[in-house]
Amino acid sequence: MGRITIVGKNQAKVGYAFLFNKPSSICIKCKYYKPCMGGLEAGRVYIVKKVLNKVFECKLHFEEGNLVEVDEADIEANIDAKLAILEAIIDFHAIKCRNVSCENYFKCAPLGLRNGDKCKIVEVYEKVTCPLGAPLSFVRLHRLSFHSIQ
Repeated sequence: MGRITIVGKNQAKVGYAFLFNKPSSICIKCKYYKPCMGGLEAGRVYIVKKVLNKVFECKLHFEEGNLVEVDEADIEANIDAKLAILEAIIDFHAIKCRNVSCENYFKCAPLGLRNGDKCKIVEVYEKVTCPLGAPLSFVRLHRLSFHSIQ
């Protein structure tokens, strides 16, 4: 079972993904704060896996909020091509690049992952043409916690 949280009714759809930054000051005073925010980690992307049949008042969403089950989302990213081996476990490190206008920039430094995160490569898509010549591959990564390394 994934983590439980509350999202706005417009976001309560299976497949909806969101970046959790940090709890709003509105949330800290809410009676549902701990069950809603307690299982989420700042800077991670979550995806709604199941919409539960419970509705709560949610001041953050200015409306009712739906109880949902979420999992941390897999992240698509560019990595060093030498590491792009299906099912390999790697330490993720964002590609260091200052070319913010590059179409690949946000795949080289994706939201949801931090340098040093242990990740399993769950899909290898393709080699990436880097304007600066770096040998890169586009992959889908599943972040592992120390509880889930297999």
